[in-house]
Amino acid sequence: MEKTDSIGKLSEALAKAQGAFRPVMRSVMVDFVTKGGQRIKYSYAPLSEVFDACRKALSENGLAVMQPTKMIDGKLVVETLLCHSS
Repeated sequence: MEKTDSIGKLSEALAKAQGAFRPVMRSVMVDFVTKGGQRIKYSYAPLSEVFDACRKALSENGLAVMQPTKMIDGKLVVETLLCHSS
């Protein structure tokens, strides 16, 4: 894969795409009690919903997200790459 230090076109495309991202709703609720007895409640948006909210805008601006995996010291590592058609 070819990489470059120049990110002018990528930055321009990302700025346009970000303006078109849909809002992401926190649709999953977590409610649990810690070992210390403290009750914790929070909500979050699953990664699949985050990608659904931005995939079309990224694509329309020549952007793609890739997440190749590799093993390092017996641990699975995920690297996120933002790519531009340029």
